[in-house]
Amino acid sequence: MDAQTKLKKAHLALMRHPETVLYSGVMLLGKSEVVDKGCPTAYTDGFNKKYGREFLDGLTLEETSFLVLHENLHVMLKH
Repeated sequence: MDAQTKLKKAHLALMRHPETVLYSGVMLLGKSEVVDKGCPTAYTDGFNKKYGREFLDGLTLEETSFLVLHENLHVMLKH
């Protein structure tokens, strides 16, 4: 599965899960994009989220979901 598809599936899985559905609004803020350069793992600028393609390629869908939740918690908590 390519990184962009994995990222979308992770977002949808989190938005459908009863324990993480309340974070859906935060996940819809800003852009969530896969980038090829300048991002060895993942980061947020407090609004937009960027994920390194090579890094995502090495993760399972479950690990990607955790990463998406992690980055969105940074946005929510204004880190």
